[in-house]
Order: sequence, then C-alpha cells, then structure tokens
Amino acid sequence: MSSTPEVIKVIGWSGDSFFEQKIGWTASDSYTEVILAYMDEHPGDLKPEVTAQISAQLSQYAKTNPYAQRQFDQVTPEEVMNSRYIVYPLKELEICVYSEGAAALIIAEEETARAISKNTGKPVVWITGVGEANETSFAGKGQNNWGRIMSHHVAAQKAYQMAGIKDPLKEIDVVELHDAFMQQLEITMAEMGFVPLGRAAGYQ
Repeated sequence: MSSTPEVIKVIGWSGDSFFEQKIGWTASDSYTEVILAYMDEHPGDLKPEVTAQISAQLSQYAKTNPYAQRQFDQVTPEEVMNSRYIVYPLKELEICVYSEGAAALIIAEEETARAISKNTGKPVVWITGVGEANETSFAGKGQNNWGRIMSHHVAAQKAYQMAGIKDPLKEIDVVELHDAFMQQLEITMAEMGFVPLGRAAGYQ
C-alpha cells in the first residue's frame, strides 16, 4: 500500500549510501549502471529495435489477464522506440509500471500435495531445484564484473545443479524472469543460460 515516492525511497536506500543515495539514485539508475557496462563490453548487443520488439511482445501477454494493471494497454515497437528517455538507455515504454499486486503459493509435503491435487483436479507442480544469491550495493567493493548480474547467474546455477538440469535452453519449456527493464531482461536471460552473453539481442 506504499505510494510511489515511498517505493522510490526504499529502492534508493538499497544503493550505495556514500555516493549514490544522496544524488537521487533510483531503480532505473541501478540497472542502468549494469546495462551501460554490459554495452561497453558487448557493443553490438542490446539493439534498440530488438528491445522494442520484446517490450511490445510482453505488452500483448496482458490481454488475457483480467487482473493485469494494463490489460488493454498494448504498444507497438515503433511506439517503444519513440518513447522518451527516463535514464539512458532506458525508455519509458521499456520500463515496468509499479503494481500493488499479490500472489499466493501453497507449498506442501508430497502426501498433502497429492491430496490437494486429487481434490482440486489440478496437477502438482514439483519443486526440484532452488537457488538464491545477493550482490553488494557498494560501488567498487569486490565488483569485477560491472556488466554482469552475477546474483542471477549464481542463483540459476544453484537451482540447475539441484534439479539436475544440464542445458536450460533444451530442458526448460517455460520461464518467468524479472523484467523490470527490457535491457536487464536480456542480460538476465544470458545469465541464466537461455542466450549467450554478448548475443542476447540477436541469438537464433
């Protein structure tokens, strides 16, 4: 139930307290640092036209969700390309909106899960791997990979190892990724092994 300014303040306080917080650090800034470093390392990747296509495609998915905040707010790649910059290289229509959404997940041991499945007629979703990781928010502290989102990479590798997944591209059919910013989504796809690093925008 927080207003947007409160949300921004909380995000700002998760940043570098010595330098960035005092100059108005935001969620957009935090990922822009990573994205720009990635673009320096891979100058041919994260093509604006591809990013715009991804943003437009994701906006189509909301059509069938009656609870979506912007169910009937679809955009075209051209509209995305022509939207204003928020923080370079992020444009307005490449950034998610704030949502007061909620979800519930029932986790149960095997016998109970099977009973729930029998009573509801819905299949059990088995959790076979879990992974988590964090990164420092202090600029320069132990950070040698500015253009990487290492927490996504490490967490994914832990989950894959536990689940016995060798090739996520071949063994995973559906994935739901953090997509606050389109360029960040492309990097995350690479970190999790769905596309190669440096070829997130043009991999076939």
